[in-house]
Amino acid sequence: MAIDPAGVARIIEVKTTTQKTMSKQVRTGVGQVLEYKYRYNRNNQPASRCDIVLNRPFAPDDWHREFCAENSITLDSFVEGSFMYGSV
Repeated sequence: MAIDPAGVARIIEVKTTTQKTMSKQVRTGVGQVLEYKYRYNRNNQPASRCDIVLNRPFAPDDWHREFCAENSITLDSFVEGSFMYGSV
């Protein structure tokens, strides 16, 4: 959990993955951020966002991004010191 510059809580899960393990890691990350959000929101102001950050690049049209978006989760990648899509 992190507090952004506006003072709003954000749930962030970082996953290491390979091409072979990406689907498994995204599924695991989705379950984790949804549980963290549920637990955090029970005792605090609701968290504004949930984010999953991967350690490898992926295509902008990768189905994992749409899957996460449909569950109100942002999926991005942190590679070589920057976020691939700048969404986190």
